[in-house]
Amino acid sequence: MSRPFNVVSLALLQISIATPCFAGMQKDLTNCIAGDGHASAAACTRILKSGRLPRKQFFIAHFNRAWAYRNAGDFEKALVDFDRAAKLNPKHADTYYSRSIVHYDRNEIEKSLSDLDRYLKRKGDKQVTYYNRALMFRRLGKPDLALADLKKARALKPSDQNIAVLRALTLSDLHDHPTARSEIDDTIAAEPNNAGAYYARAVILFRSQLWDEAKTDVEKAIAIQNTFPAAHVLLGQILAHRGDSYAAKARYERAIDLPATSVEALYARDEARTLLKGLSHKKPARVAASNGSPNCRRFLPAAGITIPIYCGD
Repeated sequence: MSRPFNVVSLALLQISIATPCFAGMQKDLTNCIAGDGHASAAACTRILKSGRLPRKQFFIAHFNRAWAYRNAGDFEKALVDFDRAAKLNPKHADTYYSRSIVHYDRNEIEKSLSDLDRYLKRKGDKQVTYYNRALMFRRLGKPDLALADLKKARALKPSDQNIAVLRALTLSDLHDHPTARSEIDDTIAAEPNNAGAYYARAVILFRSQLWDEAKTDVEKAIAIQNTFPAAHVLLGQILAHRGDSYAAKARYERAIDLPATSVEALYARDEARTLLKGLSHKKPARVAASNGSPNCRRFLPAAGITIPIYCGD
């Protein structure tokens, strides 16, 4: 599985106030720079309202507060502050990269792509930006554009195995399962504890209807990273295909219970809910798919696969 949006190492910006600081103001400066949630956001707000922050540094306080809101999961307020920071200092490239992350968090892929383009124009070639853009192109169903960006990313950082994982999944999207399988085998040989690589190979095997091999690999992914919602969903699908609805239900419920810390996790959780509802029908999904209409299928965006679902007699 492609990892969540790759957050480049962005340091929060230092705020400096020329006038002497009271103890409370010094604490607020430290907390605002921390960017670790609503407490940090409140500290940034107090600094902005204090009247002691030089106007040329307003964008810094908004930038830091935006990250504090984002880290607290308050994406709407984060966007408001990143917008303000961009207006106050349109030359600060990291603002556009940061805002693209929040757009991605909100599944606003086109807006995220636009901000990544702004970042690239100001920063030049960046491996992390090409990787993230490839992730979005794949989400938009544009695998050729995704592969083009992955090629650029790999040229800048050949050792990054996450690029190889996303490339294998994208090749599989294009139905080039043999090449995808060969490349992901190489990735696993180079990095045998990469949960995403085992998950990716399980997806490829699942698409190739190699159920037992897919089950072995997705179980390895879960053994390495138990908090992997999409892996639990995929294992549930395999178990449901084999007629073990009880075990499949447990996997879907596990995926639903896990924290949704990324867009991919949210997709996986939604898929788990849909598949769980399908198990409540009397007919197993695989039987219904063989007897029902051609429309009894569902595309799972996080895994990039189409599965049979029960849709009635």
